[in-house]
Amino acid sequence: MEALPAVPPGRLQQIRELQTTLLQRLGPPTAHPVQCPPDLEQRRVELLTHHLGFTPQPPCPRLHVIGDSHAAFFSGTESLDFFPGRKVFTGFLRRRSISVFVELLPVFRVFHTGASTAWSADAPRSASYTRRKIAALLRHDIPAGGAILLVFGEIDCRWHLPRAVLAGQTIPAATQATIRRFLPLPRRLAQAGYDVTVWQPSGVTLGAPTPAGTNHPLPIVGPQSLRLEITRIYCEQLQRACDRENLRCAGIAGKYHAWTAPAAADCFLDGCHLSQRMMPLALRALMASGALPLRPRDAAGTPLAR
Repeated sequence: MEALPAVPPGRLQQIRELQTTLLQRLGPPTAHPVQCPPDLEQRRVELLTHHLGFTPQPPCPRLHVIGDSHAAFFSGTESLDFFPGRKVFTGFLRRRSISVFVELLPVFRVFHTGASTAWSADAPRSASYTRRKIAALLRHDIPAGGAILLVFGEIDCRWHLPRAVLAGQTIPAATQATIRRFLPLPRRLAQAGYDVTVWQPSGVTLGAPTPAGTNHPLPIVGPQSLRLEITRIYCEQLQRACDRENLRCAGIAGKYHAWTAPAAADCFLDGCHLSQRMMPLALRALMASGALPLRPRDAAGTPLAR
């Protein structure tokens, strides 16, 4: 288990100020990639440098993040601020949006497909229309052969899987069924030539089960101990399944807290979504997996940032 990264007192304030400045000068984000003037781009690189502990060698690689609300973490913001992005028509002339974010880190483009589960992410029809939204992103926003990070599974581990286990299924059987449903998505993208990485659910929501009949934006099923065990087994099985498929799988689950106890509240924005305090660990995990090939800018003798 890794020690929690030390975050300087002013880092979160630096993040908030950069987000505010980007919004003021560039306006709300859209489906199109952000075009930063040199001074703002330098500030984005400086923030990345602080997280990494070194100045990255340019040009920075680009990882296209697709997923549920936990994808928002990779925008680099210490908040959950969704903006309408790519529009998708889903029948009867109804338009749905793929949400985008103010992107503070130059290595990530982030797309939110809705409350998408691993169970239904590749289903031809689902409440969130995830498969159609991903198809639209591949047509318009992600280049052929581009690097993709898939962020799904937290909703399953917080809600659907505990419900199945409390109804009588074993944890291994329930998690295996979900992973079997999910794997066709990364497999299909990899076969189409994309550089795919699967991200493991990175945290277990803090809190007690949501009372029956309560309308809650982040409903919780089952006690904390059950959800910890479900997430642990899900991540282990997901890693093994990806290994068998020759798919890259990365994450920080279990690296910053013991599976026998919940993570500290400081790890989260709201008890559920990760804080930017965790970004150094996430970047290290992505680099170690090969998903994010960053190296220090020292080839020409440039001093490393401290």
